Amino acid sequence: MKRVRLVALGLVSVLATGAALATSAWALEAPEIGRCVSHAGGKYTNSVCTKLAKGTKAGSFEWEPGAVKNKFSGVGGAATLETVKKVKVSCKTEASRGEIKSPKTVSNIEVTFTGCESLEFKCSTPGAKEGEIVTNDLAGTLRWENAAKSKVALDLVPQTGVRFVEFACGPANAFVEGSVLTNLLVNKTETVFEEKFAAKVGKQKPEYYYTATGEKVKDVLMAKIGGSSPLAQAGQTVTNTQTDEEALEINTKA
Repeated sequence: MKRVRLVALGLVSVLATGAALATSAWALEAPEIGRCVSHAGGKYTNSVCTKLAKGTKAGSFEWEPGAVKNKFSGVGGAATLETVKKVKVSCKTEASRGEIKSPKTVSNIEVTFTGCESLEFKCSTPGAKEGEIVTNDLAGTLRWENAAKSKVALDLVPQTGVRFVEFACGPANAFVEGSVLTNLLVNKTETVFEEKFAAKVGKQKPEYYYTATGEKVKDVLMAKIGGSSPLAQAGQTVTNTQTDEEALEINTKA
């Protein structure tokens, strides 16, 4: 009986240790936007601040979160918004602007799509030119898509309210709400880089992220295009080339 009790206690200990390890694997804060700068006696030995100095040997670089010059702009080519019901809006070009608000967030993002059509009509937001769709201001937060693999995504949401945009395609009214994820380049300092919004038949890739405590969160767009169409999950496709005012990095190690 004593032996059984000891085995049981040992099993409980193993399970508890496993749970603690699993929790610690996800107990990570979101990565940061910032700069790896030269600094004698710094914590890091490489110019992207991913390798810590070891022992008594000091590093030559230090991580500084945030941006000094915080504005950015972007341009892109063909873009689509498609629901799982296969209702699609197609646009010819995309342009954006915004700013870095903190080491983990961006804000005041406005995106303009041109040459937009759906249901055999030109699509426009109120007050915009024909075929031009302009979003409401958006905000974004860095998220873990997969912390173990250092995969990071930007989670874009309306800055106020619940809608990304409202527009009309001829007599058909449309709106988009929810949130959308796009993968980001990490651990590399760049001034210009690509953001690829990928989706297939209304399914965004990725469409989940993880919180610092390991909670899996579904993160998708919902769209209604046309009076008879139901509100349905939607996916956004476009490749946006973003240019920052200064060279910055999204660091998963600092």
